[in-house]
Amino acid sequence: MSNYTAKDIRTLKDIEGIRMRPSMYIGDNGIQGMHHLLQEVISNSVDEFLNGHGSEINVVIRSKENMATVIDNGRGIPFGKNKDDKEALIEIATKLHSGGKFNEQGEEGGYNVSGGLHGIGLTATNALSSLFHILSNRGFDYGQLYSSQGAVTKHEIGKYGVKKSNGTQISFVPDVEIFKDTKWNRNLIREKIQLMSYLTSGLKFTLDFDGEKEEFLSEAGIRDLLESKLKNQATDIIYGYNKSKSGYEVEVAFTFTNEERPFRYMAFTNNIPNVEGGTHVTGFKTAITNTYNKLAKEYGMIKKDADNLSGDLLQRGLMAVISFKMEETPQFKSQTKEKLMSANARSAVSGVVSDAIKNQISQRDLKFVIEKAFREQKAEDAAKRAREAANKIKKGGKKMNRMEMPGKLKDCRDRENGELYIVEGDSAGGNAKQACDSDFQAILPLRGKVLNTMEKQLDEAWENTEVQSIMNIMGCGVGEHFKIHNLRYDKIVLLADADPDGAHINVLLMAMFLRFFPDLIEAGRVYRAVPPLYKVERSKKEYYLYTVEELKADIKRYGEPKSIQRYKGLGENSVEQLRDTVFDVKQRVLIPLTTDDIKKTLDLFYTLMGSNSGLKYDFIVKNSNLLGDDYVG
Repeated sequence: MSNYTAKDIRTLKDIEGIRMRPSMYIGDNGIQGMHHLLQEVISNSVDEFLNGHGSEINVVIRSKENMATVIDNGRGIPFGKNKDDKEALIEIATKLHSGGKFNEQGEEGGYNVSGGLHGIGLTATNALSSLFHILSNRGFDYGQLYSSQGAVTKHEIGKYGVKKSNGTQISFVPDVEIFKDTKWNRNLIREKIQLMSYLTSGLKFTLDFDGEKEEFLSEAGIRDLLESKLKNQATDIIYGYNKSKSGYEVEVAFTFTNEERPFRYMAFTNNIPNVEGGTHVTGFKTAITNTYNKLAKEYGMIKKDADNLSGDLLQRGLMAVISFKMEETPQFKSQTKEKLMSANARSAVSGVVSDAIKNQISQRDLKFVIEKAFREQKAEDAAKRAREAANKIKKGGKKMNRMEMPGKLKDCRDRENGELYIVEGDSAGGNAKQACDSDFQAILPLRGKVLNTMEKQLDEAWENTEVQSIMNIMGCGVGEHFKIHNLRYDKIVLLADADPDGAHINVLLMAMFLRFFPDLIEAGRVYRAVPPLYKVERSKKEYYLYTVEELKADIKRYGEPKSIQRYKGLGENSVEQLRDTVFDVKQRVLIPLTTDDIKKTLDLFYTLMGSNSGLKYDFIVKNSNLLGDDYVG
């Protein structure tokens, strides 16, 4: 600390400061920063056009020399002595905050509108280049400057023998001591020029990249830009423009798409991209929210006493280009100008957007936007309820204790290898509790039919007591909380009567697992136990048959048995019979409920169990040949 003295305080010169901390001026010293230099030079030529001078800008790249050149036919950068008796070209190239863009608003001779109002762009380009050259032509007169790493090596003012066209030519080679990568990227340059073309309709750009030339000229300006980015357009483009006496020029173009993506925009101030938005974007969003709500209430699409739709909902699927130009110096967040901070931009843009909507929107498009917002609101509300329901569902897995379980559950001791039987009915559940092996088989009896969850959201399904019990007992969570390793049991087994009612209950349970626990289906953790339909007694033995087809085949082969007992439900089975037929691992029949294509299976369940009767009818007609003769009338 004692070694830190006044001698350690140092003031960097402009060029020295830029070279020491280039990222402060151009964002970074990588490929983007290098191309930002080119954008700064092109922007100076664009400024000439915006102020009524010039009609064409040529950009020439020579990869071998790594040189970039920008040529315009504007007025030509002034040269000679300035008001402070200093050489103008040298000041522009070597001093920060120098140039013709600092005149008071309305003062003649400089720039009224400019993106480079900080007077840093050319100085930074010079400082960060191993070779830098300016040539300015103004009729018979010319001025030129050469420099390296910001240090001027030659400055010259002279006259031509014949009159030359006005304009400026700036060439530079990025310094390899500064930039990690000094290779020019054609696609990146092309994108920047294409964008500038959209933002300055009527200005012609030519890109000459190693002899390959391409021209850019946009007549419709930002409308062309918007259309170039559009997919799934749903409404007509609304375009707004106003140039005020206060020195503000606002131009907007926007439309809605069928997509549910958040609001996307491209925002610019004096043609400089503002990727972080700013006050002009805030003004745009405010106008969208207020104007659409107001018009919707006027047309009866929203009740007059109802709350307004939120801006976030209304702006889903919205795409916009927002261009704001101002004569006074724009206030940006940083030299890279990524966010506009000028307060007046908000009201200026808001007014133009509001007027454009009122004058141009159709009732069809207004209805589309409002109905889309209501659908989004409904979906968000449902998602919120689903999240709340998911948070209520237990997800503690095997660590959950018995006190956390529903009282009707008979749990097993070894849940690591355990099986949870979900049993139809209290009476069958009572017998099942006695018949199961309590070491590894747990019983959950259900009361009545399970809810059809195929078209239910999670919060709706959660309101059903039986569904709630199943979800809690499994302990693996649901939705974003689902973790398969938390499943309390190795197998989930569905056990219902061997009749149509039992089959229906199994289908309802399968629908629930497909809908909310598809990973368990794919992992092969869900099974269906098959209880017998018949008990057959012959002279020397008793055995069980599981289908009508099996019974017919048995009679055909062995003749009529001594007796046939048909089970109407699980409750008619004795404890011993249940133990033998559905719990004994050596004798029981378990069918794994799995699928190779969850989506296809879900679609089938939606068709057969959803509310669309037309889909059901079409499926039955299409697949009627699969039914047996007993089912065709």
